[in-house]
Amino acid sequence: MNNRIIIQRLWWKELRQLLPMMILLPTIATLLTTFHLFSSGPNQFSWSAGIAVFLGMPGLFAVGAGALLVGQEKELRTIQWLSSLPIRPQTIVRVKTATAVVGLGILWMISGLYFAWREKYESPMTDVGPLSAWPVNSFFILFAGLALAWRIKSA
Repeated sequence: MNNRIIIQRLWWKELRQLLPMMILLPTIATLLTTFHLFSSGPNQFSWSAGIAVFLGMPGLFAVGAGALLVGQEKELRTIQWLSSLPIRPQTIVRVKTATAVVGLGILWMISGLYFAWREKYESPMTDVGPLSAWPVNSFFILFAGLALAWRIKSA
């Protein structure tokens, strides 16, 4: 079988594993923000609640991606089957890592769309302060979670 086809199917498998979390997190963030919008009184809506929710969304993804991509396969013992395929183990690690990075990038784009929409209705955020380091922090957590998931032995 062609190596390119194997890698494409591996990408597809990994994306299918992350897709429920990539759909669920923005949905919950939108529902929480909408609930807060309708439950607060007139002129009492706080955009900071939406900011916290949409900043937390990529953070939660970063924490869970390693457990989903690596830990789940170790628990279900499918990692041995994956290792028996005619591809190098480094390729498996690269595809899993790249899939997690792409997923986190997509969630950061969704958060960016929320912030762009928010700027339209409220004064611009001029003092982002520690929020500017949040994307770097989430990528660090993603890589730490993936490394930890590879390192920890399963039952």
